[in-house]
Amino acid sequence: MLLNAANARYGRPEDLKQLLRAAHALDIMVYLDVVYNHFGPQLNYLHSYAERFFTSRHATGWGPAVNLEGQDGVFVREFLIENAMMWLRDYGFDGLRLDAVHALKDNSDRHFLVELAETVRNEFAGRRVHLMLENEANQAHLLRRSQGLARHYDAQWADDFHNALHVLLTGEREGY
Repeated sequence: MLLNAANARYGRPEDLKQLLRAAHALDIMVYLDVVYNHFGPQLNYLHSYAERFFTSRHATGWGPAVNLEGQDGVFVREFLIENAMMWLRDYGFDGLRLDAVHALKDNSDRHFLVELAETVRNEFAGRRVHLMLENEANQAHLLRRSQGLARHYDAQWADDFHNALHVLLTGEREGY
């Protein structure tokens, strides 16, 4: 799990930052796809040395859910939020697309997605940062404004058409 490392295809961290500056010079916005919902199971050894990062209270298609609840969940939440902040602050990404957030199981009073969005909105109050969800549950309440405040998330990544077309054309139904 290398959440704080840029993919080697982009070169060194400085190369990725240079790519973002070049895109911005051309008025091109750049989003980063972040995956906080699972870490494997192939080639993932995080379970071996950080058991409390996961919980057996919830399951996902990738195994035990990421632990976002209780005392152990506090560290995990802070870790993931700081990761999002790093990409926006240190690299200058214009937004984040959060992968499969329906798999972020959280029964806390303040859901992780709300905490993440509010932290981003507070930290970057003078900057337009775009937050997009891929959410099979299509939870529209995350897109609404509440009490005159800015909305938590700006957009919903809609994979429904793609999934229906994939099943129609291939007959494959697993994951679609």
